[in-house]
Amino acid sequence: MPRSSKNSMVPHTSTPPAVIRPQAPSLLQTIQEGLAFGLGSSVARNIVDRFLQPSLPLRSTCLDEHAAFDKCILTHNEVGLCLDENDRLKRCISSR
Repeated sequence: MPRSSKNSMVPHTSTPPAVIRPQAPSLLQTIQEGLAFGLGSSVARNIVDRFLQPSLPLRSTCLDEHAAFDKCILTHNEVGLCLDENDRLKRCISSR
């Protein structure tokens, strides 16, 4: 049975959708996320320790130094301007 000319196939002319590529995070964003994750993990660990073993003192986690360093980075958006806070944080961590 012959095909009619009305049902002939029309070539596909639409273009494929554009690929959306996510933008890579900057170094500063990566540092901020890492510090926030580390600080959050530290706080959570202390809460769990306190709940499971209330007689033990809180671990020394340099929370004040972390907070000062985070605040400096968020304020200045440059690690080079936060060298004092970074040094205090490193000294705290190395003294543990």
